Amino acid sequence: MKTLQGMGLECYGSHGQIRVQDLYPGSPSGEHLEIDIVCLVGDICLLIEVTTQHSGNRDKIQRFIRRCNLIANCPLSDRQLFSRFQGIPEAERNRFTGISAWRYLYIGTSSELIVQDISPRGYPETDCLRIFNGENWEYFKALERAIKTTSKYEFLAALDINPSDLSDPVLGNDLPPKNCLELANTSLYSGQVRASLIVAVFTPDELLRVARVLRYQGQPMMLATSSPASTTVSTSERGSGYQRILNRDKLRKISDFVGSNSEITFPTNLTLVLSKECEVHDGKLHIPGKYASIDVIDGQHRLFSYALADEEVRRDSRLIATAIKFHTDDAQEITRCAAQIFSTINREQTKVKKDLLYLISYDLLGDQGPEAIAAKILKECDAKPNGVLSGIFEIRAFVKQNKFGQQPIPIVSIVRELARISKQEKLDAIRFALGNQVAANREESEALIQGGKMLLEHYFSQVKEVFKDDWGNEDSLLMCAKYLGAFIRLLETFLKERLTVDRMGEELRKIKQNLLQKYSEGRSSGSNPVFDPKAFHSFVKEDGEQSVDYLLSKREGSPDKVHKILNENRT
Repeated sequence: MKTLQGMGLECYGSHGQIRVQDLYPGSPSGEHLEIDIVCLVGDICLLIEVTTQHSGNRDKIQRFIRRCNLIANCPLSDRQLFSRFQGIPEAERNRFTGISAWRYLYIGTSSELIVQDISPRGYPETDCLRIFNGENWEYFKALERAIKTTSKYEFLAALDINPSDLSDPVLGNDLPPKNCLELANTSLYSGQVRASLIVAVFTPDELLRVARVLRYQGQPMMLATSSPASTTVSTSERGSGYQRILNRDKLRKISDFVGSNSEITFPTNLTLVLSKECEVHDGKLHIPGKYASIDVIDGQHRLFSYALADEEVRRDSRLIATAIKFHTDDAQEITRCAAQIFSTINREQTKVKKDLLYLISYDLLGDQGPEAIAAKILKECDAKPNGVLSGIFEIRAFVKQNKFGQQPIPIVSIVRELARISKQEKLDAIRFALGNQVAANREESEALIQGGKMLLEHYFSQVKEVFKDDWGNEDSLLMCAKYLGAFIRLLETFLKERLTVDRMGEELRKIKQNLLQKYSEGRSSGSNPVFDPKAFHSFVKEDGEQSVDYLLSKREGSPDKVHKILNENRT
């Protein structure tokens, strides 16, 4: 509820149990219902359930819908109905009259919602339901912390609530028409669809309402859906975004620069992508009044820094924007083109984290190079339910811990190592290692992705089995990017030698035995990980001096050096 209140929404909790008999006089006694939070947005009432339940969410949602329907269809007057909600102060209950619409919001933190792809599509009996999984809700919490009350516009858009529903004083039914300059029907990049470039001036107040940023991992959630009842992020839609969450320190610094002077602006344009509903007529740009409906692909921190400014600055400042309208209705193609522009701008002007560029390269940029394919393979392994590599790496935007309760493992060095085998010339060796299980009629890149995913699953299942005391053990050196990268380098060596997956397992067992024999001193008692950072072996140098040799720590050396140790201990 703290997050909702931080968005500036009117919400109340602690309602206790409500007797169904009090809502439906004459019904059998003994039945009660509970609602965690009631929120009033204009004359729309949100009924919210927040749960940490690990399993059984499908049935729980069904029960939640039934409770909400009992409330929404109650024959009592609104005044009588909401008098039953103990958490709403008596002085505020008069505001809960004239309810015109309802939304049922289910917020579940369990990974079950993601793994089983639980969405409103599975509940066609109502169009009021919206479902936020844990990652969705973490996104909104982070957004509220960064931009305070401005975060409510994306939240409302995710619930299919529009400015016209709220009599928004800035947007109304449409944004005020903007004088503009248009360069019609041009091409931005070779191979891209045609587009129009439009330059116009906006107030921050206007753009903060209509702008959104396509975040990596499918945020925000109101991406192309076929009907209101399907408003959520499905598994197939994740990954369609390409930017990271707002940086609060950067926002504050820019906000300090703007200060309280509305005459200060920026010499560089924001870059926007317009929806298909936006049009230019007689030298004016017309944008429908809809929250979070146009995309910011460059300048998100400049724009959202105004969320921290006072109302006068947001109202009176001016921002120059170059808006792009692609000449296609294909939402995926528009996103791909926008991501290409984002990537080009940020590769040449602003340093963007390498891992983000890796993760969007294949799906959004159409890159089929080895590193893009390697990152795609890693994403596929991460998405595999109960896969050996699922939930380990730093791939999901709002996951603070991996499935072992440790910090997610960075992917940059992993991708670089995996790219060494994500090449067409390696496909024959991959097929051989898997016993020719990879389909022969696929396109080259798809065959590499399928083969790479299958190979990593089989190979790291062997690694997990052989090094069972290391796998998932935070005290083992194995669970870091350098050592996992070294095992991928070892996989490359095995492929060069034309080994099958079973033969690879035999080689791994030899390595385990030899390492335990060589690094036998200093080992911890109890569980006995092979890659124990305390393990060492003593030896006498050529000059007769006694010395010790430890396994490489997580901070020293490189995957190549660890691979050398692994490979040397095969015999």
